[in-house]
Amino acid sequence: MPSHIHKFAVALTLLASTQALLADEERTNEPVVFSSWDGTCYAKSVPRSDFGDDGTTTIYKVGVASDAASDAFNWYSRSVYVLCDVWDGAHSWTAVVRVFKMSSGFQADNETPAIEFYVSGKLVKRYSTLEIAGKPENVFVSVSHYTPFRTVLGFRANGSGQFEFVTILADGRELRFDWKTGRTRAL
Repeated sequence: MPSHIHKFAVALTLLASTQALLADEERTNEPVVFSSWDGTCYAKSVPRSDFGDDGTTTIYKVGVASDAASDAFNWYSRSVYVLCDVWDGAHSWTAVVRVFKMSSGFQADNETPAIEFYVSGKLVKRYSTLEIAGKPENVFVSVSHYTPFRTVLGFRANGSGQFEFVTILADGRELRFDWKTGRTRAL
């Protein structure tokens, strides 16, 4: 191989590895808004610091003249899913799911949270990354972070007219959670 082509290949490899490292840098926190699938409510999450989950998240129901706060949480998240006015035959509920997108490290463990389920402002279920992944190595890994999720699909109506929260795991398994209890069939 001619030396100029070899040098170009080396430079291209170095550039690609630099891009991978830069892509793994933690973003600084900023206020974010997440809408429900039907647009009837939204979550506004505001950080108190540049990094971490210190902050507040408030759920607002959309009104004609103004929006009304319905639930408030003492945490910040870049990934919140909200479902408002879910009728179960007797009551109307608000469901909130907080997904911890990327965790520091390389393997799932029992101490690191992966996902939390709230109903009408109260925590009903929390899973660690290991509970979701099933095995420590069943995660997507970057240079310094990991996640047990391949993708998060969010709230979906199932065949019986009820809502579920749906995720796809790193190994391709689909995980469906009951919106009201946070329990899943696939674990």
